[in-house]
Formats: sequence, structure tokens, C-alpha cells
Amino acid sequence: MDGSDFPSDFILRVRTLDGDAAGAVFSLNEQAIVARFPRPHLPQLAVGREVMAAFEGGGLRRRFGLRTRVGGWHESESFRAYTFRPCDPVDFFDRFVYPYHNGLLRRETARFTPEPERPPRVEVLGGADGRGSLARLLDLSLAGLRVCIPPHHADAFATAQRIRVRLQPPGRNRYLELVGDIRHASLGEEGLTFGMRIDWTAAQDANASEAFLTDYVMELQRAQLSTKATQPVAV
Repeated sequence: MDGSDFPSDFILRVRTLDGDAAGAVFSLNEQAIVARFPRPHLPQLAVGREVMAAFEGGGLRRRFGLRTRVGGWHESESFRAYTFRPCDPVDFFDRFVYPYHNGLLRRETARFTPEPERPPRVEVLGGADGRGSLARLLDLSLAGLRVCIPPHHADAFATAQRIRVRLQPPGRNRYLELVGDIRHASLGEEGLTFGMRIDWTAAQDANASEAFLTDYVMELQRAQLSTKATQPVAV
């Protein structure tokens, strides 16, 4: 992707000896990031120097930091463009490049439905008297999720405002604990459905938790795309 594909407020902020400097992201892949810094506020960065950088804006739910090295620069009348090379390109691709290009890191992200034959184990905590309940995951994104609690446990969560969800994807030997506020609720024949927005500030290790959830969301996305690709095309 190049500059024409990015929102105007998508920036790379770099840390220098003279303070932070922000440049507009022009191109982005796992090997290199090009950012344009406007005159007269130009950072002085030596080629080969390691620089801490962070992506901000561009619809991101929160800033994303990484270690880079200055790969080069070129001048123009209105800006100086620096090329930054991620110190760990594989990790950068897995945690940022692929999720960003597929819309998984945006504030409003696409939701994906678990495969019916491979449902995750879900437990919801936060009901009356500290009670919990197994639940069914309806859909999931990096911003939030929807779960359905069975009817016989619905009363315990009738007045819940904030819940804790333990999510264990199929085939994994660990679970992820997510906390968030309930944004909407509805009662139906199948039970009580909650829509929860994830509060990443409440996570014990937000980076590790988000990486774990990103991996599962990407797995659901690939499964959904694979299903669409095998469906017959109407003519």
C-alpha cells in the first residue's frame, strides 16, 4: 500500500534526542515503512540508527509501537521522507501489517463468526452473587464480541453492566480473559445475548492478549474466506 491508500491522520511518531517527531505514513510492508516529515519540523536521524517508533491515528484503536532502524532518506521541497526497517519483520507482519491491511486493528472492525463444528469454550463471569455461566460465542472482532447465555442463567446477568469473558479457542490449551462493558442486551428464546466492547486497558498484558486474540480472529477470517471460495457461483 502507498500514501493514496492511507487516511490523512495515519502517522508514524519517532523518538529523537530533540523530542518526538510525526510523519505521515506513505508506504508500509513488513520490510520497510516510509514516512514523510513536513518542513520545517524535520527530525535528524542517522542512517543505521535504531529508533523507537509508533503508529497512531488512521482508525487504529490504540497506538502500536515497534523498534526500527533508519534505512535511508530523501529530500523534497515540502518534506523529508525517511525509510524505517523493522527490527523484527516477521513479528511486525504478524502483529501489524497483516491485521492492519485486513481491517483487524481499526476502531470499527469486521466481526467473524466461529465455525459451527469448532466452537470455542466461553465462560462469562460477572453475574449476581459472582455467578458465572458457560455461553455461546456469536461473533468476534478485536474491538468486541457477542455472546449468548442460556435461558436458565439469564436472570443472574439481567442487571450486569460489565462482564468478564474467558475465551478458549478450539485446539488451544490456554484461554484469554477479556473484560468490557455491555453495550447492548436482548432476551430471546435461545437466551440472553450481550454485546461487549473489549476494554484493553483492563488486560494484564494488553500486547500479549491482543496478539493472542488477533491470531484467533485471523483464523476465523481465513476460515470464512475459505468457505466463500468453495461455494458455487450462481450464473
